[in-house]
Amino acid sequence: MVKNLTVCKAFYRDILELGDPVLDSSFRVEFKAGDSFSLILEKSPFDVPLSPAGRTSWLLNSGNAEKIRERMHRCGYPVPGRTCLEKAGKALCRFTDPEGNPFYVAGRNDGD
Repeated sequence: MVKNLTVCKAFYRDILELGDPVLDSSFRVEFKAGDSFSLILEKSPFDVPLSPAGRTSWLLNSGNAEKIRERMHRCGYPVPGRTCLEKAGKALCRFTDPEGNPFYVAGRNDGD
C-alpha cells in the first residue's frame, strides 16, 4: 500500500524504468516486470503514514545500482550510500521508494 499513488507510480515508471503500467486506476497500478511477475501498488484508504512493519520488499534482478542511484539523485529522491552486499560476483543494493518501501537491485554496481 502507498499513500501517494501518483508519486509512487512515477517513481517506478521513470526511475526504475518499468514502463507504463498495464493497469492504471485511481486506486491501483500494476506494472509488468518480466514474464511472470507484476508489481502492484494500491492506494492506502487511510490518511496516516504507513507503518514500516509488514512492508514487502522485492528484487530487481537485472538492474544497475549505480544508474538507479544516479537517476534518483537527478530527480531529487534521497540516495542511499554505495554500500552493497557482494554475492556470487553481483552486488545486492538496498533502496527505498518515495514512501520508504524497500527494494533491492541485483546486478553490477560499477556503472557498467
